[in-house]
Amino acid sequence: MKLAETARLFAANTIWRGLHWKAPGRALIRGLKSPDENNRMISGMFLVKSGQRAVPLLREALARKESLPLVIRIIADLGAKEFRPDLERLSKSEDPEVAAAAKDAMRLLGT
Repeated sequence: MKLAETARLFAANTIWRGLHWKAPGRALIRGLKSPDENNRMISGMFLVKSGQRAVPLLREALARKESLPLVIRIIADLGAKEFRPDLERLSKSEDPEVAAAAKDAMRLLGT
């Protein structure tokens, strides 16, 4: 585990949740691209635990096509049905990992 990166993720989460600034929340989205699996998991966990506050950040990540399989899984974990049109579109992706994640998310969301 990269401890400095982990510490930055914990700090970003604290600032984002405490002060409601978007920039630290975006750091959590960037953490989903970490080469360290533990840090990807920590970023995802923080986003899921934040609930609906993560929705705008997830929408931005979808628009940028950033860490799509993980972002899609977080959407499903949140139960964010407002992403249904995005998931339907992504379920037809040429990237098999993205398509599978979107299909799983739609199934979990009951769509």
